[in-house]
Amino acid sequence: MNVVQIQHEEDAAPTFDDFWSLYPRHVAKKAARIAWDRVTPANQMAAVIAIASWRQIYMARDPDRIPHAATWLNGERWEDELPQSTHASHAPAVIPVAGPKTAMPESVRALIARLKR
Repeated sequence: MNVVQIQHEEDAAPTFDDFWSLYPRHVAKKAARIAWDRVTPANQMAAVIAIASWRQIYMARDPDRIPHAATWLNGERWEDELPQSTHASHAPAVIPVAGPKTAMPESVRALIARLKR
């Protein structure tokens, strides 16, 4: 008996293009892709979820103060705590919850779709 396993889109692993579309500083793409390929699939999911939150914080900064994507990935910055902010404009759109992620939150998926348009 052949069993075909169908992976639902919401369970699909994030791609480098998903991460790149969310990351607010688009420099050194080749280095970022190499760093992405070194990250485990579980941590790739965590990275995409985290950068959706960090994006809002980084967008309020001088672009030169945003780390390159490879630096962010190599430093496992998805594990960093978000800074406390008293300004609503700096509040993250997505707040990561501790623990491994197996599915991408709909808010992150919607943000990726909006940025890829």
